[in-house]
Amino acid sequence: MSAASMISRRRAVLVPLTVSAAALAGCRWGPESASEQVASGATPPPRDADQQLVDRAVTAISDTAAVVSSAIGQRPRLRQGLAGFSTLHEAHLRHLGAPAGEPAPESRPAPTMAAVLTAERKLQDTLVDLAGQSGSGQLARSLASMAAGVAQHLALVLKVDQ
Repeated sequence: MSAASMISRRRAVLVPLTVSAAALAGCRWGPESASEQVASGATPPPRDADQQLVDRAVTAISDTAAVVSSAIGQRPRLRQGLAGFSTLHEAHLRHLGAPAGEPAPESRPAPTMAAVLTAERKLQDTLVDLAGQSGSGQLARSLASMAAGVAQHLALVLKVDQ
């Protein structure tokens, strides 16, 4: 079997599995949405430490998604290699109850593949760190699962580039 065929089979199996695992990791984390609280007449609870971790995770994922989006938008030849990251980031943001990010403005020079991979590694490290700080087992598992998804995509992209 050729190396290209093995990579294609691996991609065909890993990408859907990773996205599915991230999407099925559990229900949306956190309390009711603000609109649900208003409808029920409940007052919003005070922000706790885990919510601050969620906010930091959303910011880190959104920032990385913007780098990926900018690279894809300005360097179309990178689309195939980076599309899995875009899908993964959207799933992670939905899981955390955040809206998917807007495409990054293209006023800066387009990120190179190396810059995207560096941003993804930084995101993975951030998610691992946040998982370790979480007081909630459910949140810790979700963040660790997200970090693992990023690591799997990194491994796949690096394997394809070789």
